Amino acid sequence: MLVQVISRQQPEWVSVFTGLTVRQFDKLVGVVAACGGQQTGTGRRWGLSLADRVLLVAVYYRTNLTYRQVALLFGVSKGAVASWRARSGRLGRCVVAVVEYQH
Repeated sequence: MLVQVISRQQPEWVSVFTGLTVRQFDKLVGVVAACGGQQTGTGRRWGLSLADRVLLVAVYYRTNLTYRQVALLFGVSKGAVASWRARSGRLGRCVVAVVEYQH
């Protein structure tokens, strides 16, 4: 069983891994949601909330960790990390652009 170590529900991780304040991160999640980041349609639901998926993408791009390492931090499979990163496409680039802009 995988245990999620990093979550948006623990605010101390947001600034450590994104360089954003919690308020800035919440605004970013709102932007991603407005751009279509919420799951639509039918099919299997994501195991992580939108905020946690945005945090996952930010952690992946900012830390240079492997899929396996990010998966362990979020309590998901490395395939789930790869899937979210690949499917996020435009949204993932949006997250990276905003996070990098803050520095």
